[in-house]
Amino acid sequence: YQRRVRGSGKIPSYNVSWTTKPWNPSDDFQKGDGVFGEGKIVLLKFQTVTTKQDLHRFLGLVLQVVEGSVFKIVKDKFGNLVEPKAKDPNNPNRLSLDDLLKVVGQNGKPVPENLLSKDQLPELHPLKKGRFEFWGEVDQLKKQRLEIGQDVRFFTLGNSIFLKSVQQTSVGSFSHMEGGEVMNQVAKICDTFQDDPEQEASEEEWSD
Repeated sequence: YQRRVRGSGKIPSYNVSWTTKPWNPSDDFQKGDGVFGEGKIVLLKFQTVTTKQDLHRFLGLVLQVVEGSVFKIVKDKFGNLVEPKAKDPNNPNRLSLDDLLKVVGQNGKPVPENLLSKDQLPELHPLKKGRFEFWGEVDQLKKQRLEIGQDVRFFTLGNSIFLKSVQQTSVGSFSHMEGGEVMNQVAKICDTFQDDPEQEASEEEWSD
């Protein structure tokens, strides 16, 4: 069950009750090596998951994902990232929009069951082509001053809608990079997260 709650800031808030089983996204949703890609922010919203014991707050990013920009993360036997060969049109690790749906979604839906209300699903892929929702930690993402209309590069926690990190970028840049350049970008996302105190967003905008 999900309901929208009125917030004091500019970003709408939604709440979902999770009572069927313990809330454990790392085990339930975040298996696999993950994906990375690019898109434009079309909506920001707070998402709160209410369990019997706690509240879990996320920032939801609805992205218009750039077709051809999404790749599966592949690692070798030593755990090192394998070059994605972004310029190769036949790269088997490049994901179509429908492939992305299968990787991060569940049962043909772009998000796991019961995390979004039925009235929100028509606003996402496949009914709205290329539009996906990802969730990130509020405390982590609020320092980046994310806004609607920004082009971003995203990196997921496992094969899920949950975000490891987001970077503002020039949209479509992966397709113009050599494989090594893409790897450098991915490595930066994997290993670091920008934490500039001067980039702190206003508390009024980010509070609900």
